[in-house]
Amino acid sequence: MSKGIGILLGQDGDVMIRNGSMVVGDSSLQNQYMILVAQKNEFKEYPTLGVGVSDMLGDDDVLEWKKRIREEFKKDDLKVNKTDLDLQTGELEIDAKYN
Repeated sequence: MSKGIGILLGQDGDVMIRNGSMVVGDSSLQNQYMILVAQKNEFKEYPTLGVGVSDMLGDDDVLEWKKRIREEFKKDDLKVNKTDLDLQTGELEIDAKYN
């Protein structure tokens, strides 16, 4: 299987089940989301992976957060083409693809 193809999760975070089987599909955005919200040590096999985006609240160092996102995505072989981040509104836009 190629990068970005995997078991899909529903909006509740549980494994998607369809017709009694797990759903497999493009998990690229799901993987990006998981890396963004995860704190360090939340992934048992990859304890250094995770942006910890919830820590962004109250911070004003946009460049540091963009750098952190790029570094953490790179660990999963994701290339970040563009990152727009507005700490005032909390809006975050990322264009990233698997190499």
